[in-house]
Amino acid sequence: MSGRNINGEGSVYQRKDGRWVAAAYVPVVGGSVRRQALYAKTRAEASELLDRAEKHIPVAPTSLTVAGYLDEWLIHVRQHVRATTWEAYERNVRLYLIPRIGRKKLTRLTVRDVRLMIDALRAEGIGARTIQYVHATLRAALEHAYREELVSRN
Repeated sequence: MSGRNINGEGSVYQRKDGRWVAAAYVPVVGGSVRRQALYAKTRAEASELLDRAEKHIPVAPTSLTVAGYLDEWLIHVRQHVRATTWEAYERNVRLYLIPRIGRKKLTRLTVRDVRLMIDALRAEGIGARTIQYVHATLRAALEHAYREELVSRN
């Protein structure tokens, strides 16, 4: 048997700049499949990324922003919560979340981004309880994204 991978199996290789690449065909949240290259510092890290792809864990569309996801989430959640809860979610998304982190790619949102947003809200004099509600809204939306496998962690 040769050392070549079977078609569609994926591969791990090192670039000239020293980074390792794990390339594989992965399912996209919509049903299709696309080739994705993920970068790592070591071969072991790249192999772990390839293992994730081989387990057919869907990846989020790379163009999906936090604002786009929150708009989609609000439409979905409207039929599952009370009207007053939805109104509070919509207000928090419109007034606080989208203006501050809406342009960020959903898959690139970090804990640091959320912390900086909360710090900015405090600096603007927004009340502690309002900040708590804004954070709860974001947490609920990201939990839904996690369940749909759009993000790897909440």
